[in-house]
Amino acid sequence: MKKYYCNIGLEVHLRLNTKRKLFCDCYNEISDANSNICPYCLGYPGTLPVLNKEVIRKGLLLAHNLKSTPSKILRFDRKNYFYPDLPKGYQITQHYLPLATNGELELDYKSVEIEQIHIEEDAAKLIHHADYSLVDFNRSSAPLVEIVTKPCINTPQDAVMAFKYLRLLSVYLNICDGNMENGDLRCDANISVSGGEELPAYKVEIKNINSFKFMEKALNYELNRQKRILDKGEEIVPETRTLDEASGETYPIRSNETKENYRYIREVDIPIMEVPKVKLFHIELPYEKHIRYAKYGLEKNAAEYLRDNLSESELFDKILKRNNRIKPNALFNILTLSIYNTDGIYHFRETFVDIVRLYVDDKISQKSCIELMKLSNADDNFQPENYASSHKMIYNYNEDYIYNCIEIVIKRNPLIAAEIEAGDMHRFGKIIGQIASLFPDINPKYISEYLKI
Repeated sequence: MKKYYCNIGLEVHLRLNTKRKLFCDCYNEISDANSNICPYCLGYPGTLPVLNKEVIRKGLLLAHNLKSTPSKILRFDRKNYFYPDLPKGYQITQHYLPLATNGELELDYKSVEIEQIHIEEDAAKLIHHADYSLVDFNRSSAPLVEIVTKPCINTPQDAVMAFKYLRLLSVYLNICDGNMENGDLRCDANISVSGGEELPAYKVEIKNINSFKFMEKALNYELNRQKRILDKGEEIVPETRTLDEASGETYPIRSNETKENYRYIREVDIPIMEVPKVKLFHIELPYEKHIRYAKYGLEKNAAEYLRDNLSESELFDKILKRNNRIKPNALFNILTLSIYNTDGIYHFRETFVDIVRLYVDDKISQKSCIELMKLSNADDNFQPENYASSHKMIYNYNEDYIYNCIEIVIKRNPLIAAEIEAGDMHRFGKIIGQIASLFPDINPKYISEYLKI
């Protein structure tokens, strides 16, 4: 069977979460159709773009954490094409001088080379109906940062991982909300297959990727489609395709366009200027966080969950830092059963640390710990130790009290007690279960010791 080589490159668009749009003062937010628009968004003649510097700051921060080299000069260009969602007839982008070049995206086991990062404005949104289409201009002039990778990704699974890590990085940096259902992230993927390691001259572009599942299905289908064509000795047509999610197959939507088709020219309404100096910082990258959790001994699913959910991981880290005697897996289980599975918003509270300390000090059970965490999350003024004491959650280690409680249960179950004395240790669990149920303030770990078994 002939061996084939796959080359995939990604073009990922992140919608930046700035308060205002890229070139006008309209709010950059999801709202009712055509409610956040102005003459510039609608492409009226005579309107001029006014650059939002916060967009540049967020773009440079992303470039900094992707180890990219920033440009010293800021320049914008016009990408000319006609489409109903582009009222000006051109899109303002950075073709000739990107905001940053080169760099790398670190995955768990490899790195993906970054070719460039540039800023551009979004187009409007088309809403299609059976026999007509509507245009929502709220998205017009929304700020986008596009990350273009080199065609160095060799499997659809690695492409999905790269897309996922770019989303995580943008959320970690608080430059993008990362909500794929709202269109915060979109991706186009270029894929080519060849019989040798040399990159072929053609590429097939998969458009409008808006989920990880979509990407994996589309790239897997396209990889196998191109292999079948090469097996027949035929040439692959360079074209733009998209995925029919119902059939799981890609289909062509247009022939590939070249740079010449867009007639790029400099955007004369925005002067060329020096890139402004902004405060930059490094963060813990997604793969670094994943490695750290693995070193803690967290199970694979737990480490991945915390890596993929920023608020949850921040809560976990704060509690663990304040009480490092608890085992990380035990803390994760407690938070999963008490906080992570709630639909509401949660924030770090000092009472969380107090509750976990009660559990670590063997003063309460895990069940009580989970209940107290839920109550604390719902009430800003919750006093966990007072509540635990008044509801008999605090373990009582008084020996006389423990002996008396055990004696009560044994007297209620004389037959089971006789079977245990006769050597049937399988019945021992029944006694312990009843003691724990009737007297939750007795630590089950010490019942067998007091029974001298």
